[in-house]
Amino acid sequence: MNYTEKLRELEQVIDYLNENNFYNSLANRVYYFCFQSIILFLSGIYGSKEEYINDGDSTHKDTIDMYIKNKFTNPSDFRNKRDFNQEINRIKKLRMKADYDYIDSITEEEAEDLMESFIKIKSLM
Repeated sequence: MNYTEKLRELEQVIDYLNENNFYNSLANRVYYFCFQSIILFLSGIYGSKEEYINDGDSTHKDTIDMYIKNKFTNPSDFRNKRDFNQEINRIKKLRMKADYDYIDSITEEEAEDLMESFIKIKSLM
């Protein structure tokens, strides 16, 4: 399965999780959809994932920063760059809560915000 097929599958999973109120899993899958979309974009520039990862020591933050550096290159992209940063950070924060907060879960309201961020970030990618 190539990355494009994987992303299509992830989108279907995201829809299923949202429709069935599996909000913690939804937060995880939305974040990883965005992250894998970033990897696909960077692979198109650098040829492969290994080309832009320094000695296998790259973090998610490094990869996202590399995406922003290569995607939003024109001064006119400032607003999109800012919006992308804001949305990816919101999605990441909810993913961290879903994956690592053993007391609180993602609420329905947070899931709605997450889906709004997901739609917005897809339009910026």
